[in-house]
Amino acid sequence: MLSKIKYHLLLLSLILILTAVGSEAQDEIAKITFILGEASVSHNDGKGWEDISFNTKIFAGDIIKSGAESRCEITLRDNTVIRMGENSEFKFDNVNVEAGDISGNANLSLGSIWSNLQKIKAGDEPISVKTPTSVMAVRGTVYRVDAGADSTTSVLVYEGALDVKLTEELEKRIQTQDKGKPGPPKQVKGPKQIPGPYEVTLEEWMRIVAGMQINIRKDGKYHSFQFDSEQDAQNDWVKWNLERDEYLKRQ
Repeated sequence: MLSKIKYHLLLLSLILILTAVGSEAQDEIAKITFILGEASVSHNDGKGWEDISFNTKIFAGDIIKSGAESRCEITLRDNTVIRMGENSEFKFDNVNVEAGDISGNANLSLGSIWSNLQKIKAGDEPISVKTPTSVMAVRGTVYRVDAGADSTTSVLVYEGALDVKLTEELEKRIQTQDKGKPGPPKQVKGPKQIPGPYEVTLEEWMRIVAGMQINIRKDGKYHSFQFDSEQDAQNDWVKWNLERDEYLKRQ
């Protein structure tokens, strides 16, 4: 009888340990703090998609989708805010939030995000956000990203700065294509032409500071410029995010 009790106590202890380990592995990194319209999340547990509501927990590896005319706000444990526009898909690949610091990688495969990222301690790795054509290294920045259905990426910075470059996949594809191309033909010198905004391929990290925008096409060519802040502020998505940021500052 005593041996059976010991056996059951040992079994119970093992269950509690395994449960604790599973819980630790599934520590939440964020919560849904605003939802307008419809959005869903896949927890990468084989259970498919479930509807999002206020205070839904978000874990590393989760994929979030927003529907038409919908918006979703995600607040990480370090108070970083990421908002998704309509018809967007965003994944927290291996994002980790510990002791108020955020690290790891996220992926915007389609749609729009607005991010108000908390400052990262000097020496810590920046969080990287990837789209089909580019990857951004971000530290303490307010910015937005649009990933179009044609794989074009647009990045606008409102506060701080970020670094952007092509994804490794796109770089390799461009290199493969360039190897098969014949050398440029010799031309007779004529009037000097100024190259258009998309004549150059983004080949290394480029810093984008507040007030600047960069558009990157699926062929790797880019155009960076200073955007019109007054005109941009008339955009409904931008206006709502600025108002939301200001509201959260007062809380």
